[in-house]
Amino acid sequence: MPTELLDFRATLHYDKTVHLNWSTASEINSSHFEIERSYDGVTFKSIGREEGAGNSQTLQTYLTLDAQYDASKSRMYYRLKLVDQNGAFTYSEIRKVELQKANVTQGMVVSPNPSTGVIRLAWTNSADGNIQIKIHDLRGKEVYNQTTQATEGYQVKQLNLSDLSAGVYMIQVQSNQSTEQFKLILK
Repeated sequence: MPTELLDFRATLHYDKTVHLNWSTASEINSSHFEIERSYDGVTFKSIGREEGAGNSQTLQTYLTLDAQYDASKSRMYYRLKLVDQNGAFTYSEIRKVELQKANVTQGMVVSPNPSTGVIRLAWTNSADGNIQIKIHDLRGKEVYNQTTQATEGYQVKQLNLSDLSAGVYMIQVQSNQSTEQFKLILK
């Protein structure tokens, strides 16, 4: 597929809205993205569409919100259908959202991404507790590890990573009940 998908996340926010975020490194003849939801992980239904960039060699970011789901279900699954201009398509990996885990660290955002070294992590925390932040290079070597105290409400944590080499890293943020992972590009 001529679209290079960097990441795809599905996160339940405190307002019970699922935020679907994804980014592409490049797009060649991309038409659109169809957002699909499933309650069983097998049968998916289209719930929205975002237009693609067509042709792009720069980072593109996308966001779609889902608030029209069946709240009586315990979990939902999401995937992207990447469609190019000639109708060919491929699917992203499937992401799962647990509805009963809505009261943990929610809506983590890493910015700017790509970065030249200083990044901000922002999220909403539903209770006081420790948050562990780990960063690994693509070989799996841990290059950063910090535990920070977080209080209930909106949190922002700034990290200076300017001593790390340019490249792609994985950030793992873990609370006592959930773990989120993000791809970070350092220039």
